Amino acid sequence: MRVAIRTFGCSLNQADSEAIAGLLKSKDYEIVDDESLADVVIINSCTVKNKAENKFFKSIKELEEQGKTVILAGCVPQADPKLRTSKLKEYSIIGTNHIGDADTIVEKTIAGEIVQLTSKQQSESRIALPSVRTNPLVEIIPISEGCMESCHYCKTKHARGNQLSYRPRVIVERAQQAISEGVKEIWLTSQDCGSYGLDIGTNLVEMVMQIARLEGNFMIRVGMANPTYMLPILEGLVELFNHPKVYKFCHVPVQAGDDQVLKDMNRTYTVADFKKIVQTLRKGVPEITIATDIICGYPTESNEQFENTLNLIRELQIEIVNISRFWPRPNTPAARLHKHDGNVTLERSKRLVELYHSYRFDQLKQFIGSKQAIVWTQEVNGKYLGRTPNYTLVESKEKSETIKGVEGHHLVS
Repeated sequence: MRVAIRTFGCSLNQADSEAIAGLLKSKDYEIVDDESLADVVIINSCTVKNKAENKFFKSIKELEEQGKTVILAGCVPQADPKLRTSKLKEYSIIGTNHIGDADTIVEKTIAGEIVQLTSKQQSESRIALPSVRTNPLVEIIPISEGCMESCHYCKTKHARGNQLSYRPRVIVERAQQAISEGVKEIWLTSQDCGSYGLDIGTNLVEMVMQIARLEGNFMIRVGMANPTYMLPILEGLVELFNHPKVYKFCHVPVQAGDDQVLKDMNRTYTVADFKKIVQTLRKGVPEITIATDIICGYPTESNEQFENTLNLIRELQIEIVNISRFWPRPNTPAARLHKHDGNVTLERSKRLVELYHSYRFDQLKQFIGSKQAIVWTQEVNGKYLGRTPNYTLVESKEKSETIKGVEGHHLVS
């Protein structure tokens, strides 16, 4: 029986798909990339934005028209009980806390049953599941499930629940195994890496340092961390990002540059907190890449408050700015607010994009001609893709002696 998995969303969703594939492969299912060859297609969904959810429903229709047996997974069916008893009532569902039951669900679905396992009971056993890596050189390790916040615009919380941190020992053991198998990058992922460990008496820095001390030729990418939980461990993060086996890359989402808008979003930090984090990291970690997220057009955001967001990005010139327009997600507090006209939200996002592009190229030009240690992890259409120590993407047409190692490389263009 051949199974394909179509994945939408974040790196945690990707990790879930790799675990589903690993479990099914261990039960003698054949995992295929080409959906046309598959008997069963599992759609692993994302509920962050309306666009991702629309793609999910479009995928169901498309695959059924091709005669495929469709099984659903991910945050869309998990987050909405009403959906499971209406539009999705005739589909089997692998809930976000039931990745370890994927083989049973597939088996029963093939036999003609409808199986929906969507309980909210979390378990550390999730991290011990086998996996099939999408990229054989990259290991994605979930370090926790759920988060400690309740942002008013977020639907993912309904799917993933409250935080459950996995013990450092099991995370380090999985990293050690991956390194022994030749992995060159380890991605640590969760809804909020910054709050990792607060529920089990440890913290992010302590856990990542244990991985960094392992022997081997590899790099660690730390996933998104909310400002609230970075502040107490800021000094430790400076030490962590200076470690030679940790990418100098920090994803810290500010979402808005105005304190009242942040309060309306139920974000638990201030603009000053965000500035302190950025300034401290830049001072202590030369050449660090800071990434952030901005939501344009939150319902309570005035023109003046949006100008504050523009001023924040203009002042700090953040290296990577992920820009989203506000989309009301069902059953969230923000969905009950009167939203802006779509043209207002679009215009704000365009202005932010223009601001970002006005400085980003000049930031990148400083690396041209410099010698960098590149971690090459991909070959796409005859081009080699890799990352510098601060996680800047590098593309090369020059064939390396090996794509699996870390090499010096001159950036010339």
